[in-house]
This record gives sequence, C-alpha cells and structure tokens, in this order.
Amino acid sequence: MEDAKEQIVQESKNSTLPSQDEKNPFIPGREIPPDAQDQIQRFYHENEEFQDCEVRAEGHEGTPHEALILALGYLGVRDLFVIENVCTSLRSVVQNDPLLWRDIHINLPLNEKITDDVLLQITGRGQGSLQCLSLVDCQRITDEGLKHVVENNPKLIKPCFQ
Repeated sequence: MEDAKEQIVQESKNSTLPSQDEKNPFIPGREIPPDAQDQIQRFYHENEEFQDCEVRAEGHEGTPHEALILALGYLGVRDLFVIENVCTSLRSVVQNDPLLWRDIHINLPLNEKITDDVLLQITGRGQGSLQCLSLVDCQRITDEGLKHVVENNPKLIKPCFQ
C-alpha cells in the first residue's frame, strides 16, 4: 500500500488544477486552486500558533485545529493520502478518524493501482462505518475482495461498482 500511496502523492503534485472560473473550487475531491494554496501557506507562516498543524491551546497540544479536521471530511481519498504526508499529527487524524472514511470514491488515477489488499486497508480505516463505496473501472479488484469489504462493513448502504 505504501508504494501505491507514494505514486498517488507524486501524481497529485504533477496534476492539473481546475480552472479559476469555476464557481466553487472547494468541492469534495477537487484540488485547491493555486491562489488558495498560496493564501493558506501565507496564513500558516504568518500565524505561529498554526505551525506544525498543531493548536497551542491548553489541553490540545499536538492535535490539529478542529476546523482543519472538519475540513478534511470534504477531501477525497487521493487528497487524504497527500494530507497524511504533511505532518505526524495530520497523519494520525487521517489514519484513525473513521468519519473520514465513511464515503470512499475510487476513480482515475487511483483505480489503476487499487488491489484487493489496498481496498481492504482503505475501507478498514472506516472501522466498520463505511456507508458509500464507489469503484469506477477498478480492474484489479476481484469479487472475492469485494466480498471481504462488504463483510467487514455492515453499514455499507450505497455500493456502486462501474
């Protein structure tokens, strides 16, 4: 799975971003426009309290800001893999928060890399709370792999396999 994640991270760095004339660039699974990325980076550099993705408030040291965790819920699988590599506190949140993994949509370019084992690991992050699984043209996923995913996720109510 690590090799697949590394490829996803590399591809996301080289991918093209949506045009600036789109009305809402902050749709789940859509990449953040370059100007917004610059604004976010400037904000973090100018505000020391947010450096290392950690809140410096009493009792919350070492954890990402709650607003940032909430925003993670709007990201797709590919983007969550990228966020995992930002810092250790975000890695921990992404890997251990089952709410981020309730809706999983796999399409290009991930669909070419996802195998049964990788799918089981990804869906396992939901800790049984997976509700929606969308797999588009995932040639390396077998019926046996799907059977395991369904067995391990009793709350799955919206499977979509194309």
